[in-house]
Amino acid sequence: MALIKNGKSHSPKKTQRGVGIDSGLSSAFQGAGKALTTNKRVISLPLAKIDPNPKNSRKLLIPLQEMQQALAVGQSGGLVYVDEDGDLNFPDSSELEEQAIDLVLSTPREKEFFDKIRALAISIYNHKEVLSPVEVSPNGDRYELNVGHRRWYASSLISPILGSSEIHAIIKDGGSLSASLRRWDENDKRDDLKLTERLANVSLIMGEYEEEYGKAPRQVDLVRLLGLTRPMASFYYKVLASGLSSDELEMIDDYQLNDLRTVAEICRLDNADHRMSALDIYVNKGTVAARNFVNHRLNSLEESPRNNAVTPPSAPAKPKVKKVAPTDRAVRSLVSIFKGAAPEILEGLDENTQDPGVILEFILNKLEESAHQSDDS
Repeated sequence: MALIKNGKSHSPKKTQRGVGIDSGLSSAFQGAGKALTTNKRVISLPLAKIDPNPKNSRKLLIPLQEMQQALAVGQSGGLVYVDEDGDLNFPDSSELEEQAIDLVLSTPREKEFFDKIRALAISIYNHKEVLSPVEVSPNGDRYELNVGHRRWYASSLISPILGSSEIHAIIKDGGSLSASLRRWDENDKRDDLKLTERLANVSLIMGEYEEEYGKAPRQVDLVRLLGLTRPMASFYYKVLASGLSSDELEMIDDYQLNDLRTVAEICRLDNADHRMSALDIYVNKGTVAARNFVNHRLNSLEESPRNNAVTPPSAPAKPKVKKVAPTDRAVRSLVSIFKGAAPEILEGLDENTQDPGVILEFILNKLEESAHQSDDS
């Protein structure tokens, strides 16, 4: 949680001017002028009459009021101000510690959030007339955001400098499912949400689909609605159907275990203690080790229903496969092959590494990552 320290009276320190645009923002401005002139549903709404949507999976990690108080935007002695040349001065997260008023960002995600809001605020300041509208739905005498939470946040933050307390908005009366699908397009496809946030969004969409159509969505429906590959839809189903405990979800969230495929594999384990062990292995040893642990448990009598069945007397016993340790000569030959055929697999491998087991594990991890990326594309 972001904390704010009491500030002292001071003169604003000259900070680096923000002139860049967040790489993810270009599409927010593309074609905005046409939208504002041709779409009759685009209007100007007071920022104060718009509320964040509680169903939005992208969290506004720093409360707007706290940010406004800490930065004192446009106020005498504030950290965010327009200089004599008309440029907006807005410190980035690394510069906050140098200021007399501190906004304490306790996690990397809070720092990332701050810097993205900063970049968006600078872009809004520099493109006052070409701001892409947010999307809202009526909610009594107020409006609820569907899409554009950070644009609303950044606009509210620098409104004292802009001299405007309004924002362009598109009013849509669509049902909850269509609004959630638009939020998915805005957030999950374009941003780096944590896995727990994406799971919550998919779960919400599945519930709203069932409410609207009277039946639960199939995997093929998720593929169609969310633009997922079939394997990805299957992974979401596995995780959501597993009934993960709050402790398991907290571990996934705290350690940013964001590989959906690996978490879905872990959810194949019925035993909660074994799932926690697999998550711990994921944290300390990575995705491949975690999936190997899952496969080992599933092949044991305790976890796998298939192995609990009594083998008929006539059934031939399966031969045991002998495990062979990798030899230095064999692994070196494998490295030579990859150097010629697929050198990208060896990128990041320390040339001083001598242990054939370590080298082989590195290559297998890179091959797993490459296969996973192919599945997701």
